Amino acid sequence: MPLVSVILPVFNAAEFIDEAIQSLCSQTFSDFELLIVNDGSTDRTSELLRQWQQKDPRVNVFYQRNEGVVSSLNKLIGLAGGKYIARMDADDICFPERLAIQLEYFKRDPALGVLGSKVQLNNAPQEYWHYRQTSEQTEALLLLGNTPLCHPSIMVRREIYQNLLYRSDYPHLEDLDWFIRFLRRGTHSMYAASEILIKYRTHTGNISVKHRQLQQETRKILLANLWRSYSLTFTEEDINCFLGPLMADKGGFSVLQVNNSVRHMGMQLAQINPSTKEELARRHNLWLTRS
Repeated sequence: MPLVSVILPVFNAAEFIDEAIQSLCSQTFSDFELLIVNDGSTDRTSELLRQWQQKDPRVNVFYQRNEGVVSSLNKLIGLAGGKYIARMDADDICFPERLAIQLEYFKRDPALGVLGSKVQLNNAPQEYWHYRQTSEQTEALLLLGNTPLCHPSIMVRREIYQNLLYRSDYPHLEDLDWFIRFLRRGTHSMYAASEILIKYRTHTGNISVKHRQLQQETRKILLANLWRSYSLTFTEEDINCFLGPLMADKGGFSVLQVNNSVRHMGMQLAQINPSTKEELARRHNLWLTRS
C-alpha cells in the first residue's frame, strides 16, 4: 500500500480539476494514491477524470449519485490505504513539496495527529492565510470560534480519520465540527506547518461565499456547544460578539459590550488554554482601532 492516500471529493469541477490533479501528480514525493469520488457531476468532470485515470495509475475514481461532500469524504476515508491521509479540494493547487514536507513533520513529532499549512490565496499571490504553528495556539483559535486550519491543506493519521468521520449535522461547516471533536478527544496534537503548501482559489463558487449566512448560524451553534462542553458561563450576546466584532465584523456592538464580553469570557477561556489570552487581546485591540 502507498504511504499516503490523497482524498479528493469532486462535484462539477471541470473548470479547475485539471490543475488540481496536475499539482498532485507533480509532487516530489511519489508514494501516494489519489482517491477521487465524483459526486454526481453533470459537467465535463467525468470525462476529465477518465483521462487522468488513463494517464496516471495512481489516480483512482469512484462514482456516486450526488450525496454531498460529507458522504464523499467518509467514503474516501474508508477506501484509503495509506498510513497518512491528505485532504484536497478540486479547485485548489498543491505546491510540489506539499506531501514531502508534511510527512517530515509527522516523522519528527510522534504526537502529531493533524497537520495543516499556511495558504496562499490564488487570486492574490501576495496574500496569505497564516495559521498557528503550535497545538496550544491552534486550539485557542477553536475556542474563540475560528476554523483553526485550512481544511484542504490537512494531513491526518489514518487511524484518527477512521475513528472520527465527518457528520452532516452542521451543513457547510463539517470541517469545524470535525476539528472540535478532534480537540475534545485529546489524543494527538494539531497545528500548521510553517511553510505555504497550497494555493486556495477564491471565487463565487466557494462554499463560504454561497452559504455565508448558513455558515454563520451554524458556527454559532458549534461554538455554543463547545463552550457548554467546558461548562463555561456565557450569553447569546457573548457568542455574537466573538463571531462578530472579534472576527473582523463590526456587527453594531458598543465598546462597552465588547469590553464586557472579552473580560467575562477571557477569564474563563484562559483557564482552559492560556494562549486564548494573547489571541483574544490581539483581536480586541484590532477591533478597537477599527471602531
